[in-house]
Amino acid sequence: MGAVVRIAVLVLATAAVGLVLLGVVETLVLGSWAAGVADAARTLFFFADIAFYAWIAFLVIATLRLRQPPGALVTFLAVLAGGILNVLVVLLIGIAQEGRVAAFTLLAVEGSLAVVVAAAVVVPLVGRVSGAPRVKPPTPRQSRT
Repeated sequence: MGAVVRIAVLVLATAAVGLVLLGVVETLVLGSWAAGVADAARTLFFFADIAFYAWIAFLVIATLRLRQPPGALVTFLAVLAGGILNVLVVLLIGIAQEGRVAAFTLLAVEGSLAVVVAAAVVVPLVGRVSGAPRVKPPTPRQSRT
């Protein structure tokens, strides 16, 4: 699987899984599937977009520098860093909006958490399907006697 296709699959699959996870949670809270999915989409794409942008930028830069996609652990740590960056940026926006800090921050944490949990599911699966290089354990050496 090419690097561009792998990045696209990672991001789109993570967005889809995140939308489903957040949609289920919002449906349980709101009691309606349509309202839950609509609220999940709003939260994911309005309050967690910076996490996606930071993650995509990292994946593209890392792939260009390494000449191959980064491993699963590095990819997951990058989405985690993107989620933290997302919360901090939304916190600053909430402070600038005077009085919206709690609401904006809660939505950003909820959206970022959905992205990180979805990435925890998607990243290993895409790594297996794409045939990413795996480190083989060293073979024991034969002792000469």
